[in-house]
Amino acid sequence: MRRRDFIRAYGLATLGLAVFGCRTYHAHRRRAALEKIAVENQPQADLGNGCYRNPILAGNYADASVVRVGQDYYMTHSGSGTPSLLIWHSRDLVNWQPIGHALTKYIGDIWAPDLAYYKGLFYLYIPVVQHRPDGNRKFKNFVLTAEEPAGQGEVIFKNFGYHGLD
Repeated sequence: MRRRDFIRAYGLATLGLAVFGCRTYHAHRRRAALEKIAVENQPQADLGNGCYRNPILAGNYADASVVRVGQDYYMTHSGSGTPSLLIWHSRDLVNWQPIGHALTKYIGDIWAPDLAYYKGLFYLYIPVVQHRPDGNRKFKNFVLTAEEPAGQGEVIFKNFGYHGLD
């Protein structure tokens, strides 16, 4: 057997073992992960072997905003309804736990919030769309502040004078 043919055969055989072995292994892990249901009726993303499966959070968690404070990560996302602005906590960006809602009062539909941390205070910038009875929409921007991400923040109702969002 020529060297080139040997390498080709060996390479394909190795690739086949890797692909089929990986499929079998990961299919088993996926089934096991699907059986584990975490909080908020979420399938467990962490496969327990250093790998994870996408999506990390299944469902409608659009426009996520993540901030790191020390070893902790906090996340929120767009939404509507009451309560809203669910705050999630993680230490590894894979395993997320809900820790509370930042807003318990309906002020409108929230589009692409931005979560920030500065000098011991969390800031949550909220672009809000308010639907009027005449069918028109009004756009406002608000800020929530809190010392703890799980606590109810102080709502600073401000319209920053911008016409539109972001």
